[in-house]
Amino acid sequence: MKIILLLFLAFNHNIMNVLAHEDTPIRMENNGALVGLPEKYSPASFDSSGLILDVGNKIISIPDCVTRYFAGDRSPTFTFTASWYHDSELLPYYISLVVSSEQNQSYIQILFNLETLEIFEINKIQEDVSVDGVSYSLYFNAQEISENCKEEISNSITKK
Repeated sequence: MKIILLLFLAFNHNIMNVLAHEDTPIRMENNGALVGLPEKYSPASFDSSGLILDVGNKIISIPDCVTRYFAGDRSPTFTFTASWYHDSELLPYYISLVVSSEQNQSYIQILFNLETLEIFEINKIQEDVSVDGVSYSLYFNAQEISENCKEEISNSITKK
């Protein structure tokens, strides 16, 4: 019984670490350079006009199946955070791009695997939402990534 309890506590400890950690803010300079990632993922940059993310030795041109979530926004704001200091067995090391728009008062979060640049999660971030009777100040509404979109994402990644 003690072994089961110890395994339960160890497992919950790992889950709690993933859920409780904070992402590291990544600064985007005027020239698009992304500052704050470990050397392994550098140099890094983002071309906001072409929607191209360049991290380490990989580049992704964000495909239309993803950009449709914020297409039409006249002047979106792009912010980045990242996490590479948690158990990658539970969640891949990632860089998060949040696209915000004052025009639509909306936020889209796109999570890229830092190792592969594959997009593995897209969220519509909604403020002050009730879901199934529970109120959230921020609600991450996960969007399904279709098989066709996964293929587009894969085809949009190149090595330098």
